Amino acid sequence: MLPFPPGAILRDVLNVFFVALVLVRFVIDRKKTYFPLIFTIFSWSAVILWVIALTIFSPDKIQAIMGGRSYILFPAVFIALVILKVSYPQSLNIEKIVCYIIFLMFIVATISIIDVLMNGEFIKLLGYDEHYAGEQLNLINSYDGMVRATGGFSDALNFGYMLTLGVLLCMECFSQGYKRLLMLIISFVLFIAICMSLTRGAILVAALIYALYIISNRKMLLCGITLFVIIIPVLAISTNIFDNYTEILIGRFTDSSQASRGSTQGRIDMAINSLNFLSEHPSGIGLGTQGSGNMLSVKDNRLNTDNYFFWIALETGIIGLIINIIYLASQFYSSTLLNRIYGSHCSNMHYR
Repeated sequence: MLPFPPGAILRDVLNVFFVALVLVRFVIDRKKTYFPLIFTIFSWSAVILWVIALTIFSPDKIQAIMGGRSYILFPAVFIALVILKVSYPQSLNIEKIVCYIIFLMFIVATISIIDVLMNGEFIKLLGYDEHYAGEQLNLINSYDGMVRATGGFSDALNFGYMLTLGVLLCMECFSQGYKRLLMLIISFVLFIAICMSLTRGAILVAALIYALYIISNRKMLLCGITLFVIIIPVLAISTNIFDNYTEILIGRFTDSSQASRGSTQGRIDMAINSLNFLSEHPSGIGLGTQGSGNMLSVKDNRLNTDNYFFWIALETGIIGLIINIIYLASQFYSSTLLNRIYGSHCSNMHYR
């Protein structure tokens, strides 16, 4: 039984190839670059060294490697893209990348909506296996008896937050005057899928994105109201499943249902448990113990938490958390500076 589905393995291999190709070219050409990017690379290097040290001293090397790859590989993709944008702008077409991402998210959002309407059977027909990593992996794909939209991404939480990035890209394209009606329609489809994921945070973030762009662009407000008047009644008439989701969402945001109160209390308990553990064990539990790598271990070392920073601290310790926060801050700063330097072109806002 593979610890990852074949698609994830292929993704990692392609990412490694892409990052290696860009970094080798960058080092050989000795291109001039900006200090924030250099600092980002150094902070990423610090993350790599810390992960390597944790792996060396880990009692389970394979588990540590599986957990450590996300701290090394995923940031590396961002750094490689920044290097291409700064040093090899002719090699990177931001508009095509943005259009591809939006199109891909539209497809998976549509799949997830159809899957919800088919009570979770559609992605199974497409070949998705929720137990790809074994029976021990409990996926968040239902809530209070209702199927949550996942699009085959296994986790409704990650799926919902991922689609908010699609909403942001659509709204940015709209504000730049690029295929406004199409971008607004796609963003509505994404938002429906986000609501069907029943992820409160993602719904709030998407609503905030809409609010910010509506304030700055009145055309979007008029187009949005028109589409809302046309689309929502059609959806409401076609099926009563939206009534069920509306009722659940009201319960989620008001904690009026027992399931919602239990979910909220569960998050508080998980945060307290994480803080208590870290106060006694500041070095954390170990790499790979909080993700799918935990299934390779004879002993279950997972400490349930859905907070990303607690996750980092539990896997890499307090020191690892600090190093990762420094890297994330430098990444945000370098991308913001890049937008200022190349701000004359609208694609750079998409890039940021």
